[in-house]
Amino acid sequence: MKRDLFKPESLLVFYLIFIALAVAAFLSDLPIEGPSLLSFAVIFITFPFYLLGVKAGKKAYGKKVPFYLHILFVLMLALFYSFSFYEFIKLPFFISAALASAAFLIPYLLAYKHVKRIKLSATIPKALMAIGLAALVLTLISIRGIPLLTPALKVPLLNSVLWGISMLAFMLGYSLFLPQLGTAKKLIFSFLASTLIFSLSAYRGVILTIFITGVLIAYYKRKMSNKSVIVPFIAAGLIVIFLGYWVVPLLDPVNLLLYRAGTTHLIFDFIVQKSWPMGWLHGAFFLNGNPGDYLAVLYGANTNLTYTMLGAAMIDFGIVGAITWMFSLGFMLSLAHSSMKKKLFLGFYPLLFTLSLIFIEAGVDHFHLLFFWAFLLLYMLKHSK
Repeated sequence: MKRDLFKPESLLVFYLIFIALAVAAFLSDLPIEGPSLLSFAVIFITFPFYLLGVKAGKKAYGKKVPFYLHILFVLMLALFYSFSFYEFIKLPFFISAALASAAFLIPYLLAYKHVKRIKLSATIPKALMAIGLAALVLTLISIRGIPLLTPALKVPLLNSVLWGISMLAFMLGYSLFLPQLGTAKKLIFSFLASTLIFSLSAYRGVILTIFITGVLIAYYKRKMSNKSVIVPFIAAGLIVIFLGYWVVPLLDPVNLLLYRAGTTHLIFDFIVQKSWPMGWLHGAFFLNGNPGDYLAVLYGANTNLTYTMLGAAMIDFGIVGAITWMFSLGFMLSLAHSSMKKKLFLGFYPLLFTLSLIFIEAGVDHFHLLFFWAFLLLYMLKHSK
């Protein structure tokens, strides 16, 4: 069996690459100041706990999950997203709570008695992808344009509920559908076509999520070797560089990449200075409907900010939050990696690992965590007592 280049432990290698880019920016002639050493120390302190989480996930895989843990988890999600709906959609809190509760409790209760009999077919994944594409079209109509051609439209796009529905439905269907494709040509065509369609959003995180998830599914289905998989990852890097330049041509593409890494780490350094050691906002940051915009207000910027993998946990709960988050992430990725032994779960690890790569720079948010929760709920249902 070929060596697994993308096992959960390898996420730390990608994190180190990001840190190296940031350091290169600080050592260059770019007009940015150097950060404190404490911000680097915080990152490295969390690495051993991530590895402990990976180890714990391997030990936990396959063990039965009591029913009361299912209900407790679903109720916690409903409560958490009640605040998110309240802040983002701006509905009265009791309506937000009702919507969040229905969004988690109803699907869970419907699936509980039937999930063990679910067989992986193409019908549901195709339906989810169709819903996602239809919501994308409606989103572009509602914002009256295409962000790739008019970058200013990225702001209304990201604030659109339809856009969230589009991404949630399409990515879940996509991750379930691609593993069912039997040939490399069909698989590669599908993820390239999907990438091109969603490139209309000009949103690098979305484009990379679709592209890299497809690449990793092909890799784990043994349609790509360790050598050939390097090529699409180089292509992904070029997408980041040149799309960033297309949207914001402040510097040449390479220096713009370094500048983005350096300034994002400086934002994390700002968070560390405010939050060391026990946190600053104590939950207010992550319960906010749009953390990137909220941080922009705190930082004194006029645009949505990225805040790195550890930013949200650090700003709310300090070093304890950062350690807890990294342990939890390692645990979830390890569980998803082990679950690829079953066909139903084959596409989840590529998706969750890809999102974790995006988190390294962009930071963690409520929406992208939905994919982690979807995996955990399905896993608990399939392994319930």
